[in-house]
Amino acid sequence: MNQTFLSFEQVKNLLSPQLKITNKIGRGSIYDSVNHSIVAFCNSRDYEGGIWWYSVYVYNLFNYGVSKVCLTLGMHGVVVVPMSLLLEYAKYADYKDYDQGKRFYIRIKQENNKILLYHSSHEDVDLTPMFLSYSLI
Repeated sequence: MNQTFLSFEQVKNLLSPQLKITNKIGRGSIYDSVNHSIVAFCNSRDYEGGIWWYSVYVYNLFNYGVSKVCLTLGMHGVVVVPMSLLLEYAKYADYKDYDQGKRFYIRIKQENNKILLYHSSHEDVDLTPMFLSYSLI
């Protein structure tokens, strides 16, 4: 089976020294870092047309103290998104209710050499400065 998104180890190696992971905390993909920022990880494979898609319990992560969410973009890299941006996105994003809370659909696309958080009812948000590229070389 071919790898469809970066592994946890590959993503960890892309992070800045301040976000280097020290240990897993709680359930799921939530970790502490050397500067004591709590970081969550979410994965997406590549979808046709330079699209990535995630389903995330944004408010649950916030309540857990997560300050940054690392969203893998298939095998291309990762965007390290501040929780404040995802909380703003959650105000207009599509979601589905579950027993554990609302699971928001986060959509990212590549367009005109930019990485964009998008939704049909809102202006795109440029995530390009938050993008950490992965190279197999």
